[in-house]
Amino acid sequence: MNTKWRRIIILFLVFLTLFFLYRHYQQETPVPHEPKMAKPTPEETNQSKQPQFLITNTEGQVFDHLTFQVFNQKEEFRFEKKSGGWWMIFPVEHPAVSSTVAGLVNLLTATERIKPFKISKDHFLNNYGFDDPALRICTKTGHQAVEKCLLVGDHNPLNYTSYAHFEDEQDIFLIPDSFRDTFQNQSRYALLRKQIFPYALREGVGVTVQRAELQMELKKVGDLWQVTVPIEKKIDAGSVDKLLNLLNNLYIREFEFNSDWHDPAFGFDASEPVFIRLTFADGSHETIYFGKDVPGLFAYQARFEKLPYAAQISKDKVDEIFTLCSELLFRKLI
Repeated sequence: MNTKWRRIIILFLVFLTLFFLYRHYQQETPVPHEPKMAKPTPEETNQSKQPQFLITNTEGQVFDHLTFQVFNQKEEFRFEKKSGGWWMIFPVEHPAVSSTVAGLVNLLTATERIKPFKISKDHFLNNYGFDDPALRICTKTGHQAVEKCLLVGDHNPLNYTSYAHFEDEQDIFLIPDSFRDTFQNQSRYALLRKQIFPYALREGVGVTVQRAELQMELKKVGDLWQVTVPIEKKIDAGSVDKLLNLLNNLYIREFEFNSDWHDPAFGFDASEPVFIRLTFADGSHETIYFGKDVPGLFAYQARFEKLPYAAQISKDKVDEIFTLCSELLFRKLI
C-alpha cells in the first residue's frame, strides 16, 4: 500500500473516532429543561398592541380650552371654544381660525407616546429639559375643572424626537419633532381669522350698507332677496350671489392691536358712520366700520363692533362692495 492511501485511511479513522466521541458526549450530557412561558392573556395582548396617545378622550367630550406657550419665542396663546367656533382670548381677543385650532387639539389625541418609561421626579427635571421646557401645552373639556398640561423638553437628535411629560403623570416618553414644530411654528397673525364674513353665503339673510348718500338694506324673504330701504325692490339672484361672494372674500390685511379706534386719526368719529352689516338667520349680526384711507397702502382703517382695536382692509374690495350696492338700486325689477 502506498503512502498516499495510508494517509487517507489514517485521516478517515481519526474522523470516525472524533465523531463517535462527540455522539457519546451528547448522549451523556443532560439537556437542560426549558420552562414553558405562560401565554399572554387576550387582555395583555390587546394592551401591548394598542397605541398610547397623548390624551385619550374615551367619553367623546368636547375640548373647549387650549393654551400653549412657546418659551424661546416668549409667546403664549389661549383659546376658548364658543358657539361660533374657536376664539383667541390672549394675547388679544379675536375670532381664531377654527380649523387650525381644532387641528392643534386633534394632534393631542392623535399623537402616540413613544417608548414611555418612569423615572423619579427629582431626576428627570434636569436630565430631560423639563426644568426649562420648549413648550407647555394645556387643554381641557367642559367637564374638567383643571387643565391637563404637557411639557416638551429636550430634543433627542438620534431619532428626530423630543422628550415629553404630563405634569400630573410620572411617565416620560418621546414625541415626534413634527408635533413640536407644529406648535412652535404658529404665529399670532396665522392663528387669527382674517376673513370678516366667513358665513355670508351659508347663513346671511340681510345686508345693510351706509356711506354718504348710499343707505340701503337688503333682506332675504323666503327664497328671494329684495331691497327694503330706501325703496322696496326685488333683486335678481345673480346680483345677490355676487354681493355675498364679495362679502365672503373680504379679509383683514393688517391688525393694529396696539391702537385705540377712538383716536380721531382713524376717522371713525364721523357724524354718519360708514359701515357694512351682515345679519344672520338667528337675528345676530356682524358689523364693520370704515374710517380714513391709510396713506400709500390702498387700504381703509376699519374697526369691529365688539373689538377695541383697528385693522386695515383693502380699499379696492370695499369700494367694489359699495359700488355694487349702489348699482342694485337702479336695476330693473325681476
